[in-house]
Amino acid sequence: MEELLGASEAARDEHADLCRSVGGVLYQNGQLGSALAHYEMELEIRLALEGPEGLGVADCFQNMGLVHDDMREHDRALELYGQAAAIREAMEAKKKKGRLLLEKIPGPPPRNEKKGKTVGSLVRGLTRRTKAAKNVKSKV
Repeated sequence: MEELLGASEAARDEHADLCRSVGGVLYQNGQLGSALAHYEMELEIRLALEGPEGLGVADCFQNMGLVHDDMREHDRALELYGQAAAIREAMEAKKKKGRLLLEKIPGPPPRNEKKGKTVGSLVRGLTRRTKAAKNVKSKV
């Protein structure tokens, strides 16, 4: 992992995706220990990129839980599933809070105090005048 320290965020994200893909193939082929090792590598990268509350981290916990479940380590699997669910619930709560904040934003658009016009109508008027000026120049 140390070779990734100087890599760009995009390169580290790509490496994490590769670890997930290889882990998935190994998991499908029954190589659970190797799959788990790749998911753990992905988790290390995701934690550095996203922090402990990122959706990629939740996906890692979910995949690691699947492996532990197949290894008959059900307590560890449940712990990992719980961590994944907690991250997803926290993200959903943040989304819901954001939607509630947006609903509280006052309604009408800002008005030009001098003439009582909306900013949008001022922009449309300016656009019409600009087009008219171009037409006059092209006729000259």
